[in-house]
Amino acid sequence: MTIEPAATRLRRLQAVQNTFLAGFQSLGFLGLLLGTLGVAAGQVQGVIERSAAFGLLGALGFGRGRIGTLVVTETVIMVGLGLVAGGLAGVVALPRDVAGGASRTPVGWIILTSLVTLLVAAVAGWAAARRAGGVAPRTALADG
Repeated sequence: MTIEPAATRLRRLQAVQNTFLAGFQSLGFLGLLLGTLGVAAGQVQGVIERSAAFGLLGALGFGRGRIGTLVVTETVIMVGLGLVAGGLAGVVALPRDVAGGASRTPVGWIILTSLVTLLVAAVAGWAAARRAGGVAPRTALADG
């Protein structure tokens, strides 16, 4: 039998807990990026399906840049709303743990992952926008 102070034992247990939490944060971040890449695939598919609409916009005088801005903005708003919904769910779930002193909120990590997710979404929107802006109005309207 080994006798040790409770504070020492709790510190050791908390170190193990923190290791697991760091691992889950990393997995959550990877899941978030994978989901964002899924949004990118969905955006590209949506652009392909709406090529006639983009062709019509081109025929009405919208330039490639303006159509591209439309697609990128749509993507960033969609992902941003998802981040806000997830953030609100976290705010609802978190106060009990924080009030009890059981956890510390990694605000920096949350902000960093949200910014990286928005950046990846913007790049995905840009990739979809290149496809949307490259559609000739005559071709798109003939196919639609």
